[in-house]
Amino acid sequence: MLVYIIPYEGELFKETRQAYFLKAFGEEVKEMRIIPFGKCNYSCPYCKRNGYNKHSCIIDGSIVVNEPVVFNAVSDAIDKGQIVRLSGGDPCTYPSLSIKLLKFVKKRNGIGSMAHNGSSPTLIKNLVDNHLLDSLSVDLKAETPEKLAKIAGISSSQSIIMWNKTIQTLRVLKYAKEVKVDIRTCVFNDTDFEELLKIGEIIQKNSNENVFWTLRKYSIVDNFSTETKDTESMKELAQMLSSQLPNLKIGIRVKWDNGAFFYYMNGKEC
Repeated sequence: MLVYIIPYEGELFKETRQAYFLKAFGEEVKEMRIIPFGKCNYSCPYCKRNGYNKHSCIIDGSIVVNEPVVFNAVSDAIDKGQIVRLSGGDPCTYPSLSIKLLKFVKKRNGIGSMAHNGSSPTLIKNLVDNHLLDSLSVDLKAETPEKLAKIAGISSSQSIIMWNKTIQTLRVLKYAKEVKVDIRTCVFNDTDFEELLKIGEIIQKNSNENVFWTLRKYSIVDNFSTETKDTESMKELAQMLSSQLPNLKIGIRVKWDNGAFFYYMNGKEC
């Protein structure tokens, strides 16, 4: 099987990130090896991986590799004690391969994770039912289908379907108490408190105690003409939301560097 992979700084499988949200669960932050599939069913104009430039669902600049090359990268990550994070693009464009990879991770006693846009409750249920996920990051991009259409670069009719599927995904995860869930919402300059509060209420209604909500500061890209909030504004929003949603762990991520992650609960910074 041929697989499209997004290179990082000109190399394959070079990218690593820190799983900061594990702090909120009292765990040590671990390094993740990113496995970035080069296909996506969304066209988010603010995508940092060029996801809005595609032919069909294939992201421009992706490199084709044979399936064993992907397994070798996963094996290397396990040997180094890294979390294996399937990402993209989006893993839902490779559902069978994603399942195979995460089964391989479990067989090797590794730690399996995924970053997903929320559009495939079927895939997530399969992974949950087979105990293949240790953690999952899932997007809740907007509080309404109309807003999702703009943010994800999809049609109005498609956004209704995808928004409902995202809610279904959250409901699947509500009963997956062994999976640590990081729900992610990108915050733009024009994103206001009331909009975020509605998203938070949706999360609180459809989640369990193993859920963390990350507000991701939008990083400016040429393709998306909007400004970004400063870090202090982001922290203020998170604290206000935490006061209104006291049972929900809420964090902000302004960049991937150390010291750029903060989280709140009951209106107080933790």
